[in-house]
This record gives sequence, C-alpha cells and structure tokens, in this order.
Amino acid sequence: MKKFGILFIVLVGMATASFAQTTATTNAAATIVGTLTLTKTGDLQFGNLSSPAGASTVTIAADAGSTTTPAGGIALLGGVARTAATYHVTGTATATYAITVPASIALGTMTVDNFVTSYAGSSNIGTIQGSATDDFIVGATLNVGAGQAPGVYTGTYDVSIAYN
Repeated sequence: MKKFGILFIVLVGMATASFAQTTATTNAAATIVGTLTLTKTGDLQFGNLSSPAGASTVTIAADAGSTTTPAGGIALLGGVARTAATYHVTGTATATYAITVPASIALGTMTVDNFVTSYAGSSNIGTIQGSATDDFIVGATLNVGAGQAPGVYTGTYDVSIAYN
C-alpha cells in the first residue's frame, strides 16, 4: 500500500508539472510604403571636345558642380555646358533605396563607363528625406579614341532604383 501511495504522489506530481504553461503576447505589424518613383531631371552631357591625337578621357563627377576632368590631351571646348545627370526620387520618408547604374554604354565608337552616383560612398544607397523626396547625381567617364572622327555621338542608358 505504501508503494501504491508513493506511485500516486509521483504520478500526480508529473501530471501537475506537465500541465504547467506560460504565455507570451506578441504583436504583429506591417508597414505599407509609398510608391517609389524616379524622374530624370537632367542629362549627362560631355559637351564639345577636340579630336585628340591619342586616346583620352573626360570624366564628369557626380557633384553639383559637374566637375569635369580631361586626361590624355583632349581639349574641352565651349558652346555646350558639361553636366552630370540628375534625378528626383519620391517615396516613403526615411526609407532607403538602392541605385543601379550601367557598367558601360556605347556612344557610337566611344564608350562611357565608370558610372558613379552622388551616393557612391554609401554603396549607391540613398535615403528619402522627411519631405518624401530625394535627389541624386550620376557622373561617368567618356573614353575617346585617338583621332576620333568629328560628329555627334549619342546613346541612352537606364538608371533604376528599388527600396532597400
């Protein structure tokens, strides 16, 4: 009988322990962000250039002044302003977005490469300001061949953005 009593106490103790429960209340949340839009507000323009004797480059920085750096004997001529491309973004305030630029494009027999944004130091990640807008700049390098034939050289490229 004593064994039966001990068995009963052990079983009751196990039953009590197995029914012990605890509950944690957890919240769930979601944020719907506004539509992300990108508008080009200015084109990338390398301007009027001389035909160089040797291969040359013209680099336009992704800065507000469109800093232009010629290299290799090419001359920057007047008549057309040199400008970096400019873009306007709208979306959800304080959200971040990634900017994608091309590796290179062709302008006839010349190439444009080394595309860089004004957010290059942050791996091309922009932040939409409290006004739900932001702006960024894209510069690049034009590679001009030796004795480049005179003419107007044009091309297009895509810049895209996506929420981070």
